[in-house]
Amino acid sequence: MNFTHVYSGNPVDRGEKERRDDQWIADKAKDATSKFLPLRDLNVLVTDGEDRLGWIGGADLNRLGINSSPVFLGLLGETAHFTVDISAQDKAVAELSNGNGYRFVDARSVTEILSGPDSGIVAQARAQINWHNRNGFCAICGGESYMIRGGQVRKCSKCETENYPRTDPVIIVVVSDGDRCLLGQSRRGRLNRTNPYSALAGFVDQGESIEEAVAREVMEEAGIQVGQVRYHSSQPWPFPSSLMVGSLCSIIRKILVPPPWTVLNASFVSMRKPAACSGRAHGPPRIATSMSHLRRGRVRPQTWTGTGYMWLAPRAWFSVWTQRLARLCGR
Repeated sequence: MNFTHVYSGNPVDRGEKERRDDQWIADKAKDATSKFLPLRDLNVLVTDGEDRLGWIGGADLNRLGINSSPVFLGLLGETAHFTVDISAQDKAVAELSNGNGYRFVDARSVTEILSGPDSGIVAQARAQINWHNRNGFCAICGGESYMIRGGQVRKCSKCETENYPRTDPVIIVVVSDGDRCLLGQSRRGRLNRTNPYSALAGFVDQGESIEEAVAREVMEEAGIQVGQVRYHSSQPWPFPSSLMVGSLCSIIRKILVPPPWTVLNASFVSMRKPAACSGRAHGPPRIATSMSHLRRGRVRPQTWTGTGYMWLAPRAWFSVWTQRLARLCGR
């Protein structure tokens, strides 16, 4: 069973064979047929009106005076595609930002207007540019590093250590309890002001399996012991470079007393029985993996009950991971 989330479905052939030939990469970076996707402060260029990725050609790079090293994304057909950071290229930024048919859009907001495959290209481009910006020097000796393999690797100019991009695995899980699933309200993160409810999530520790990470995170954040963990689907998350690993599990024993340093609240959600009460519950943003799972179940968050349980009415919307996972839990 396959699910395509936002930031996945990237159609680019990453060119593992081609990128090992540095001369081929150099030639393609100067080829008139190659395409380049500019980023400014990790915001992506799109075309006005048509709402597509703002690919430009090699002639445009020269005309705009862009001299940043391009990062090879891969091939679409026979055409080489690169991304290039133009944050320090004032002339290029000004021309591409002043109503000349282009605009820069935040990598989160841009998913509202782009196709799924294009959002996958955005995830790759943003993650790679951000990694290069953060890793200009060797972690072993402090020497300056440079790109090889079209940007897939950075090599130290002193000790010659090769540094590869890292991807941080994050588990995100829907915990089921009969006809209900568990959602939490986080104290941390960029959305803590809006207090959205979402599936529980957390980074996988070193030396820890996905199943162990799920059990640990659910216990730490909600005081719940879970049973068998089932994999559901995954989603690239380029902020800065994570992989969301979606899972399902059921409850063995529940205490439901979240520690004060983790979530603000954790409650079970029913998709069958709406209840009226005061206050509003907010779901996660559309692009999040939590949203697709609740949306797949077509539920809408209702208001809180006095007991602290949140009920969901059928045939509306709510969170990517939680809808899909909840449906597989039997709702």
